[in-house]
Amino acid sequence: MPIEEVLKEIGLSDREIKVYLAGLKTGPVLATKLAQKTGINRTNLYSILKSLQEKGLVSQGEKSYSKYFIMEAPAKLKDGLERKIDRAETIKRELDGILPALKLLTPAPEVTPEVRIFEGKEGITSMLGEIYRTSAKEIQVIQGGKDTVEIVGEDTLDKLIQKRIKRGVKNRAIKKREMVKTKEEDKAELRETRILPQGFNFKTSLVIYGDSVAIISSKEEDFGFTIYSKELVHFFKAFFEMLWKASKRPY
Repeated sequence: MPIEEVLKEIGLSDREIKVYLAGLKTGPVLATKLAQKTGINRTNLYSILKSLQEKGLVSQGEKSYSKYFIMEAPAKLKDGLERKIDRAETIKRELDGILPALKLLTPAPEVTPEVRIFEGKEGITSMLGEIYRTSAKEIQVIQGGKDTVEIVGEDTLDKLIQKRIKRGVKNRAIKKREMVKTKEEDKAELRETRILPQGFNFKTSLVIYGDSVAIISSKEEDFGFTIYSKELVHFFKAFFEMLWKASKRPY
């Protein structure tokens, strides 16, 4: 991943990145010279430098009555990120502590079905995160192809699978032969796999979890939706079991 993209991911704006990288190259630098290097006027530059200073990435010095700026070593970026991670973990623990109280404030869900639509990589990643947080002991999957993996990325999907494993949620999956992993990998990922019978040629994937069903489209259409419906879950589970019996073991 390009340097700029990584710096964006940890919270720096485009102009902060521009100033920080320029300052790293020059070493201790006057604001006037930094403005020339970046093409950013001094008024805006001081505002950016202040923001970087608050993030611990800039310090100031003085020489011959002139104030100059020093970009902190790149290792500081990691320090800042680790502080954010520590803070996020603290907030997560606090949130876990108040969830029971918040649940008491939430009205009981209605019996009526609920449909939710998710679009693009972020939407489908969010949907998969919800699936893998299920309280069900097992999820059932009919996987038409590699499109879901290509939409969210292998690294993201692996992290979600690890969360499922940590929760002890098992997975029965019916998929095309080329999508099947090894026996050892399936065992490690709490998965039992069967191969789709011939004639089942599609890109869409279906996931049954708890009282909900999720449908994930092809990469071309790039969307998914979930349906909360006990009746539909009953129907799709019956369909899944029928297909499971008609499917062969891969190894």
